[in-house]
Amino acid sequence: MTVITRQKPDPIPEIFPLPEREATGERLAIYEDTKAGLQVPWMGVVTMAFSHYPSFYRTLWHGLRPLWTSVEFVTACADLRQVTEAAIGAQTDLKPILLGAGYGSAELAEMMRRLRSSPMATCRIS
Repeated sequence: MTVITRQKPDPIPEIFPLPEREATGERLAIYEDTKAGLQVPWMGVVTMAFSHYPSFYRTLWHGLRPLWTSVEFVTACADLRQVTEAAIGAQTDLKPILLGAGYGSAELAEMMRRLRSSPMATCRIS
């Protein structure tokens, strides 16, 4: 079997996430539907980056929505969340990591608000 070594692009392409607070119209509606479908309180940076390309994002969401809203997927995500939250309990401060990933201050404030009310939350965003 031939093994192909993965080559990272150089330079790494820039991404252009569209923060929730800046989304309007159809993209905002798809953001809200995405969060409801995935049962998450905020948008992920990768998904916000996809929305920079509205036609692609619309097609992506409508194609993946049936999968993402299935009982099997939702159950698997809940299991993954429990494992992940247990594993990050030792993290000290996630703010630099999240800022580096493209989240803004408004998103971090909303995350903090929601984390404070989560019985499973063990991480800290200062």
